[in-house]
Amino acid sequence: MLALSMWVSALLKYLQQVLNVGELLFAGFELS
Repeated sequence: MLALSMWVSALLKYLQQVLNVGELLFAGFELS
């Protein structure tokens, strides 16, 4: 179970980074 929770936490961190990059790209697209 410990390995599973570590995997889920890593996945959530990855998704958060993807969302942050997506927001930056979207904002840049709207400005251009």
